[in-house]
Amino acid sequence: MATAIILTGGKSSRFGKNKALVEIDGEPLARRIHDLLLNMFNRVLVIGGQPEMFKDQDLEVIQDRIHGVGALGGIYTGLVESSDPWIFAVACDMPSLNNKVIEILIKNIGNEDILCPRIDKIRQPLHAVYHKSCIEKIEILKHRKDLCLPLLFENADVRFLSDSYFKDVDNYKSSFVNFNTPRELENLL
Repeated sequence: MATAIILTGGKSSRFGKNKALVEIDGEPLARRIHDLLLNMFNRVLVIGGQPEMFKDQDLEVIQDRIHGVGALGGIYTGLVESSDPWIFAVACDMPSLNNKVIEILIKNIGNEDILCPRIDKIRQPLHAVYHKSCIEKIEILKHRKDLCLPLLFENADVRFLSDSYFKDVDNYKSSFVNFNTPRELENLL
């Protein structure tokens, strides 16, 4: 039903090195996220960045089909590469992903283009589910040379899941937390 994609194409400028390769308990973060998702999805793709960075990781790595447009390029690539109708997109800098939170998200898929958690009234587009119907919407934005994730949300049928969907999962908010600096990572761990 769904493919998971891990977005690794960010510049990591505030962190100082590629966040996907940061080791937690001796394991690179991209590998850690991959292994969690592998038990839940048909396929797990690592999208963006440079494939050679992951050569020793035994991961399926795909370069962005659209470069320089941030997460939207990775989401587009995942949608095109997936043989499933849905993708679950997650950033590579979310070390506390919770499989129960992800399961709730997947179980609530309906007829929308995008199913996105809204935690504390803040939408979480890099912890969301996208339907293949978004490919056409992204291509329209591409032709208009207006590629950014917020515009996809404006042009798609989006359903948001509030905190109430996840409230029964202990510490569910940690699943949505990412880091941008070494200090933020240290605080998370």
